[in-house]
Amino acid sequence: MEPLKCNVMHIVRYIAYLGTLGTIKASSMQPYLSAINRLYMDHKLQQVALGPLVVDAVAGLAGMQQAIATSSRRAPLPAAVAKAFHDKAGGQAADISAPLLLFRNNLSTITSFMYFNRSDTTHSLHEGDLSVDPIENSDRQIRLFPRQRKGQKRVAATKIDAALIPVDAHPRFASMIIEFKRRRADAYVAAGVKPPLQLWAIPGDRPSTWTSEYARAAGIFMDVAQPSQWTSVRCKSHWRSSRTDSLLRRLGEKQRCGPRLHRPNSATLKGGSFLLRLAF
Repeated sequence: MEPLKCNVMHIVRYIAYLGTLGTIKASSMQPYLSAINRLYMDHKLQQVALGPLVVDAVAGLAGMQQAIATSSRRAPLPAAVAKAFHDKAGGQAADISAPLLLFRNNLSTITSFMYFNRSDTTHSLHEGDLSVDPIENSDRQIRLFPRQRKGQKRVAATKIDAALIPVDAHPRFASMIIEFKRRRADAYVAAGVKPPLQLWAIPGDRPSTWTSEYARAAGIFMDVAQPSQWTSVRCKSHWRSSRTDSLLRRLGEKQRCGPRLHRPNSATLKGGSFLLRLAF
């Protein structure tokens, strides 16, 4: 069935109609317009939902709309707080009596910080996705194996390079990963339950709370004040706090760890891990 014949003015009226409904945000209008254009293209007809009049109509709608609720502003996790998590996790790794839940909370938080808080290091992280090379290896690495590449979800996991951090650069972080995996395995054996794939899952812990609670719980345990806008979302500028910028300026390394580091490849993680050494 062929689409109805229309012109740009019909599209402008359509935008105005959606505006009267008050259910669609102007910034979310493009998928609707693209769908119309795609339909016309499939029927070898000229696209109608584009051009300056359409752009002006959407802009006019944006100027008339008001946010129903103002969302809280996301704030970066300060390097000093990340250091507190790191130090606490290190102490718990050395203390066999430390509760596994608290050890998990702190280590998972610092792991997310190390890798720029991507889903590959939070709820999607599997047991085999984060590993430390055996001690007999001459060039030991902490290896993160991403199963997806941002913007290229169809790329096979086998074609995605592992993100590497030399163990020599962060020996304490490597030892924390090894110790957590050992204690986690022992806990599941003691519970008589088969461990799930997710690395941060531990016996008696509900999956829905892994990423929403572990940072908050770690902060409460350490008596670290947590702003209400701290969330477990990726923040690619998380290390560019005023405290960290000041530190880098004093050390003259501002350009070496530039603000364009944003993807979890080897180059990014080298820059990120270097900065973490400065902060810690």
